[in-house]
Amino acid sequence: MLRRPPGPRVKAPAGRPCRLANSVSRMLAIVGATSSGSIPRRPVLPIEAGTWWWLFDGYMRIPGDKTHPWIFIVDYEPRRALAHACLRTSTHPAASELRIEHAPHAEGHEATCRLNRTGWILPRLVRPISLGNIHVRERNCLEPDSGLVSRIRGMR
Repeated sequence: MLRRPPGPRVKAPAGRPCRLANSVSRMLAIVGATSSGSIPRRPVLPIEAGTWWWLFDGYMRIPGDKTHPWIFIVDYEPRRALAHACLRTSTHPAASELRIEHAPHAEGHEATCRLNRTGWILPRLVRPISLGNIHVRERNCLEPDSGLVSRIRGMR
């Protein structure tokens, strides 16, 4: 079911809603167009396992209104409906929580990397993710430790 995008409805001269204009604005909202009409860039596929993304808690169905780094633990390809990502937190988890300590990344290994302090990856907190919830500007970096993804998969 399509929802009407936020904002005023376009009115026809007789005061009745203009169906064509409202249909166009609905379609722009579906593809993620901004108010200026430009469509944001989606990530280039495939996205390889080990790529870090800063994602909003609401996308990932965890309580809160922050963004956290998530690491893809499977490759995301056009033929897949979903990929799976694992949470990294900078808050020390409970002693009973299964976790992997994750060191900060070297400064400047990628210009967009913001993983600059120690954190903990929670291998059991894996969430499915679809391309509709990811934007290019949320990409953080590619994990420099090539064995991390296999360690996460082994602990699940």
